[in-house]
Amino acid sequence: DERSKAEEAARRVVRMGLRMQEIVAEKAEQLQVTLGVRIGVHTGKVMGGIIGLVRFHFDMWGNGVSGAVRMEELGAKGQVHVSNTTARLLGPGGWRIENEAWRGDFK
Repeated sequence: DERSKAEEAARRVVRMGLRMQEIVAEKAEQLQVTLGVRIGVHTGKVMGGIIGLVRFHFDMWGNGVSGAVRMEELGAKGQVHVSNTTARLLGPGGWRIENEAWRGDFK
């Protein structure tokens, strides 16, 4: 059903974000540089398409995109920052929610 698909998608994206953080940390250590990435995840509806008449460009927009951007902006380097919507979809299973700085939600 639609809910279980959203739950699985949320888990996959958050796992991907965590893995990305691991890779960045490993590379920073190897290169002996300071390097950090902020990752924001929100689950919501988006629209996407190819825009432009001369030069084509794929773009996505909507509240789902705006929510993810906001999560990234509020996040800290080295962490994956998720919205309340995404956190609810993750459910139990080894997730550790450390800080709930953002109390709002995105429609």
